[in-house]
Amino acid sequence: MTERKKISPGLVLFMMLMSMTAGAMCLNKVAPIVPVLTESMGLAGAGQAGLLISVFVFSGIFLAIPSGVIIAKLGYYKTGIVALAAILAG
Repeated sequence: MTERKKISPGLVLFMMLMSMTAGAMCLNKVAPIVPVLTESMGLAGAGQAGLLISVFVFSGIFLAIPSGVIIAKLGYYKTGIVALAAILAG
C-alpha cells in the first residue's frame, strides 16, 4: 500500500492567504491611479473613471461560471496551482 503524504494545514492556509493577497493587489491597480488615467485618457470626470474601475467587477461576474466548470473538470489543486502561477506571472 502506498501512503499519500499529507499536506500541512498551516502551509495550505499560508498559501491561500498569500494568493488572495496577491490577487487583490493585481485586481485593484486601477483605483490608486484614477487621476492619472482620467487625465491621460481624457475622461470627463469621476463618473467615467468609476465605470473604468467597475469593468473588473463585471469581468469577474461573467468569468465565474466558466471558471467553475474548469475547476469541476480539472480539480481544485490543479486549477489552484495554475491560478496562483498566473497571478504570480501577472
